Amino acid sequence: MRKVENALSKQGHDCKKPETVGQWILCHFLLLVGLGLALLFYVLNPNVFSSFGITSILSTASIQGIIALGLMMELTTGNFDLSIGATAGFSAAVLGAIMANASPNWYIPAVFIALAAAVLVGLLNAFITVRIGVPAFVGTMAIRSLLSGAISFLTNNTIFYSNNWGETYKLLGQGKIRNVIPYCCLIFLVICVACYIFLEHTKTGRYIYATGANRSAAKNVGIPVVRMQVLSFAIGALLAGIGGILHSSRNFQTSVQMGIDLQLPAQICCLLGATYKTPGKYNVPGCVVGILLTTIITNGVYGTIGSSIYIKSLVEGLVFMTAIGIIATIRQEGLPKVKFDI
Repeated sequence: MRKVENALSKQGHDCKKPETVGQWILCHFLLLVGLGLALLFYVLNPNVFSSFGITSILSTASIQGIIALGLMMELTTGNFDLSIGATAGFSAAVLGAIMANASPNWYIPAVFIALAAAVLVGLLNAFITVRIGVPAFVGTMAIRSLLSGAISFLTNNTIFYSNNWGETYKLLGQGKIRNVIPYCCLIFLVICVACYIFLEHTKTGRYIYATGANRSAAKNVGIPVVRMQVLSFAIGALLAGIGGILHSSRNFQTSVQMGIDLQLPAQICCLLGATYKTPGKYNVPGCVVGILLTTIITNGVYGTIGSSIYIKSLVEGLVFMTAIGIIATIRQEGLPKVKFDI
């Protein structure tokens, strides 16, 4: 097990006790950028952070964050998933298709069926990439194409919604506790805590980290690396399914484009998160900060500059390049090396 411990220690530098102010700034730089941007947008337009604005930011961050956590779970074992957004869209499309032909009383069973469909996608990804040995980039890209076709079929290749869905369909995505706290935020919080405890404080979680850090060493000491990868794909797909259902519930629609829109934010948040708190290591706090940063940028730009997509993309790209560039400059060994595949 010593080889695994050594691999884990090299995978990321823990910032729980930074030795200098510079190290503390480095480890929490993304959080500082997020707070700085929030202050800037507030000065430009205080309405961005009105009660409605904050609720919108938290709801959007929660839904995208759940999907990002699913991708992070797979990245932690060294597998990159290009179908995570399509999995979210497929789960939502399955739910929408069922509820379009069922009574509102079928909502809860339909949700479980949709989540089961997402998990099956994850297991199919695991079979192709882990069992057969197809590189994750190639295998998951093929699955993404397959899912796009399935979503087009289920939604008639349109922005799909049905009057038969009823108000029950909106509950998870639009409902609030005491008309204040959105249900999706509460779900995100529970998932964050569960993922953090699972990865950081359980034997299986350490096995997953060890698998991503050094598969050969992990296998040599008896860790079931194949099982860990299959488990990460299944959990990742399950979380993507939850995120897709919440997204569809909040917007009361689903479409093929939905999966495409959800893929990139998940990837960005995971990569940014690997530079936060424990640089070079995927971690739940980093993923959360990353998703909050991207959501603040999106809502801030739309609330202060306008709704032009190109402006939002320009600001987002500039902030990301600046953040990563400063981290790479400050950190003596350069930007943390993050593995996509092994």
